[in-house]
Amino acid sequence: MVTTHSSENDQAVMDILGYTFVDVSLLRRALEAWSPAYPDGHKSHALVGDAAIALAFHFDGYSKSSTRESSTNILNNRASNNALATLGRSNGLDKHVIINPAQWGIVSNKTMATTVEALIGAVFIDSGLDINAVRAVMVNLGIMDRPE
Repeated sequence: MVTTHSSENDQAVMDILGYTFVDVSLLRRALEAWSPAYPDGHKSHALVGDAAIALAFHFDGYSKSSTRESSTNILNNRASNNALATLGRSNGLDKHVIINPAQWGIVSNKTMATTVEALIGAVFIDSGLDINAVRAVMVNLGIMDRPE
């Protein structure tokens, strides 16, 4: 957990994601959990990220001629809040989230999952809505398997 933005923190997160941001402000916003200093936090990015994650999984299912039920089950298992929080922590992203000091340095599971969604949303926006960039980051984080 960090309390302020820095270029070192930005680079560390880009290394984890395997994606270099053109507009680093998108990355920085995605790392900001709600606090009095950041009243909107990263929730708007997370909404976009949630939709981009669903699009990536459903498009993958479409490409493989999977049933809607199968695609939805995979999405629900691989992109649940618990799964995203676990993957965020295992990739070390929790060390880079900017949280409210009142949280005593603890990144909750909900905040971690929302941060992962926000980062995916930031990638989607920064890449010009390139779902392949999103899929690559999802593979790097372990949310999605490498294409066969």
